[in-house]
Parts: sequence; C-alpha cells; structure tokens
Amino acid sequence: MKKNVVRMVLTLAAVMLLFTLPLVSLGEAAAPATKEIEISLEGTPEKVLVTQFAQEGQFALWYDATSFAPLPTEKGIRFDLIQNFLSGPVYFSVESFSGTDFDQIKAAYEADGWALEAVDTKELLPLFRRDAADESLQGFFARKGEQRAKVLLVQAQSGPYQCVTEYPEPAAEGWGARMHYLLNTLEALPAV
Repeated sequence: MKKNVVRMVLTLAAVMLLFTLPLVSLGEAAAPATKEIEISLEGTPEKVLVTQFAQEGQFALWYDATSFAPLPTEKGIRFDLIQNFLSGPVYFSVESFSGTDFDQIKAAYEADGWALEAVDTKELLPLFRRDAADESLQGFFARKGEQRAKVLLVQAQSGPYQCVTEYPEPAAEGWGARMHYLLNTLEALPAV
C-alpha cells in the first residue's frame, strides 16, 4: 500500500512538473523596447514615448503605442490611429513591394481620383536608406477631397518597400507631422 501511495505521489509530481515546465521555460515574452523622442508638432517641441516594432530581417521603426495600433497586413505592417474622430483614415504603413513600378503606383492613385504632386525626398527615411544611392527613394503627395497621402517607394537591401502616410487635411500639422517623424525612424535590419 505504501508503494502505491508513493507511486501515486511521484506520478502526480511528475504530471505537475510536466505541465509547469513549459510555463517556466517559456516565461513571459520580453516587452518591446521603448524610448522617449522629441518631435515638433505645430511648431512646439513635444516628448513622446515610442515603442519599437521590428520585422525580423527586414526593418524596425518606433511608433507611439498610446495613439497607434499595429495591424499586420499581407505585405507588412500598418499603424492605425486608435481613436480616430476625424473625417477620414489616419495611418502610416510599411509594406514590401513587388510586381509594379513607381509609375504604375502613381497611375493607380490618379485612376482612383487622387491629384498628385512631387515630393522632395531628400530628408525622408534617412536611417532606412543611409547605405543606398539617393535615387533609391521616390515619392509623391496625393490629394483627394480633404484626404492627404504621402506615398514613398524605397529600395533597401532587404528589397523594395512602399511607405504611406494618410490623413485628413485638418490633421496635417498634428497627426500628419507625428506620422512623418515616426516613419523617419524606419531602419533596415540585417537579414537573418
């Protein structure tokens, strides 16, 4: 009888150990890195706590996790404004790009009723294209009614990416400027 009790206790202990080992060995996932950056909104400097998002072997960027929610897309990531009380979408995105050239992207926007303007890309995405030629970045501004978009196509070591910011015109100096700063934190990661 004592042998049965000992076996039962040992079996129970083994089962408990078996179920708790994965929990102990996995532990909690590491929290994403955060840091404080200073951005200028409507001419006023503002400190913003940002969280790092990394797509392993492709890119990383910092975003305001209190204001934007990361939403995986088929080709990358999109950060939507969490509480959007504006007249149109407010988001920025980074997606891998293939199959279409820059002129076709522009034609697609024009066919959808957007008016296009040239954009000076000299100061855009400095970390992402620091090792690339200046011609590695093309872009345009687009207007459709009250909605505004900045569309960029950049060639990085991990491939081409399309980066978009979109917002209603009244949000240009607020959310539009904030997304500009956040998108400019985009940097290429080494391939895995």
